[in-house]
Amino acid sequence: EPSFEQRVRQGRRFEQDAAAQDYTKKHVLPAMSDALSKSLTDCLAQPGASTEKFTLVADILPDGGISNVDYRPATNTAECFGHAFHGLSLAPLPNELSDLPVFFDLMLHD
Repeated sequence: EPSFEQRVRQGRRFEQDAAAQDYTKKHVLPAMSDALSKSLTDCLAQPGASTEKFTLVADILPDGGISNVDYRPATNTAECFGHAFHGLSLAPLPNELSDLPVFFDLMLHD
């Protein structure tokens, strides 16, 4: 089982992959900007919400499902957002990708 840091490194490597870049641009980022900007706003609206930046890693499965969501540091906002991210449903991956490790550095500000 790879560590959090290893998973971030895997995600960074995949950023160089043309198929991964294309899929991320077409499917992951639009889904994030639509569904997740609202989720993030809701997460930040909870009492005592942390505004500390966090990194989220996840695996996108062949069917477009999301698994293995993790985040550091484990703040209440990161947990709330991680839960929302896990609930996303994306387009199936192209055949050349068996899975797609992704990571995001999320900077929060009031």
